[in-house]
Amino acid sequence: MSIDNSALDLLAGGGSSAKFSTIGEVHKGEVVSAVRSQQTDFDTGLPKSWDNGDPMWQVVITLQTAERDADDATDDGIRKIYAKGEMLKAIQRGLKEAGATLEVGGILAVEYVGDGEAKKRGMSPPKLYRAQYKAPSLVTAEAAESLI
Repeated sequence: MSIDNSALDLLAGGGSSAKFSTIGEVHKGEVVSAVRSQQTDFDTGLPKSWDNGDPMWQVVITLQTAERDADDATDDGIRKIYAKGEMLKAIQRGLKEAGATLEVGGILAVEYVGDGEAKKRGMSPPKLYRAQYKAPSLVTAEAAESLI
């Protein structure tokens, strides 16, 4: 028998999701884990699916960051990035530009760079991102600082 790493992640607790509230906001850190999970509806918490019934997937990337919430003495700097849509595309581009695949120990930086065009009237425009990545074998203090 064994214990699934995603179960250990849940038991470890701590951290919060990385919020991208304002243009120019960046979240950067060392990749701790990445898992594929089904997206959930924000209001109901139910799993989301496409019209044909296929699950809508996302990649949940856990980063160890230097960020700390001054109002939370237990904040350990762990941040989760829920990569889907435009963010997922940006991370894919960043990995391609780095000539790498996402690995534990690599450094990922994601920046909210602007808003796109709303697909339908009355809908919010999608947030646009750029991402940069350094593979673990290339990570130095200088290399990590040079990202975004």
